[in-house]
Amino acid sequence: MKKNWPYLLVFVVLAALSGYVWNNRNSGTLDPNDTSFAIEDTASVVRIFIADRKGQRLTLERKKGGPWRMGSGKTPRPDAVFTLLQTLSRWEVKTPVPRPAVQNVFKSLATMSVKVEVTMADGFGQVYYVGSGTQDMRGTYAMKEGSELPYILHLPGWEGYLSTRFFANEEEMRERVLLRLRPSNLERLVVEYPSEPENSYDLRILPPGTFELRDLSGTRVPCNPRAAAALFAGFALMPVEGFENMQPMRDSVPGRVPEKMRVKLWEKGGKLHFISVYPKSQLNQLDVVLLNVAPDLDRDYFYHHGMNDFGVLQRRAIPWFYATKPQLSEEGLRP
Repeated sequence: MKKNWPYLLVFVVLAALSGYVWNNRNSGTLDPNDTSFAIEDTASVVRIFIADRKGQRLTLERKKGGPWRMGSGKTPRPDAVFTLLQTLSRWEVKTPVPRPAVQNVFKSLATMSVKVEVTMADGFGQVYYVGSGTQDMRGTYAMKEGSELPYILHLPGWEGYLSTRFFANEEEMRERVLLRLRPSNLERLVVEYPSEPENSYDLRILPPGTFELRDLSGTRVPCNPRAAAALFAGFALMPVEGFENMQPMRDSVPGRVPEKMRVKLWEKGGKLHFISVYPKSQLNQLDVVLLNVAPDLDRDYFYHHGMNDFGVLQRRAIPWFYATKPQLSEEGLRP
């Protein structure tokens, strides 16, 4: 609550002034300084900071024309950044807030709004407070810092509210990619299936560009080179369904769910990627009830030991990742 006092004080003062401003404004006039929300040149935006009332903070930064990065150094989702910039460039005032509702909207913005700071390459900045949607869900309450009144905003030609586009959760903004590696820089992959040892394997790339496949006892097995090449190529872009590092059961999964796979991938130079995979289908009934997490045959939890990342894999999205020794030695991977 103490964190919100500065915001509350600002909005209390603004709310008091708004009554005076509203009662003394000329009918039918809108201050263009208050109503010009759109940023025409989003290509010049170099920083976006979003803060919500839950204490979450999100910073997006880039050099002009360069790639976006979050404050943590991680890459944001391209679709989320595109939607954010598109909204900033196209949103406009639909109508002023009706006079009887002004005080209530101020109170709502003081307690529920998201603060959005936008900085341009030339140092110019703009600050917005984005609130909830209107009752008909066709507009969004918002105001600019320094303006005298809140307004109802919308995107022309699109129906819905805009508040969901401005979120401060880094986990939600993060690009859903676990690994993006150069296949030519990989040299060895060891995959162990604890409950199915006959499917485990040790696959190496030999200097001439050929492959060597062995079982975990060291016995050499005939290798399908096309299947092996397809497997290593998959690590060029390994998507995940989502990161769930804030999931309550993140730290308890390894002790409560039997390990399905142990994946060790080496890059040239010795860098190791160690990933444990746990079947989401084997959650016990207590987890299902207490954590509201449903068992799922098509999804697994993963934990990347080096990156300390926990999340969910979707089998259908990365079938190559689940390759077995028989597939690498005989059948090959599906394209």
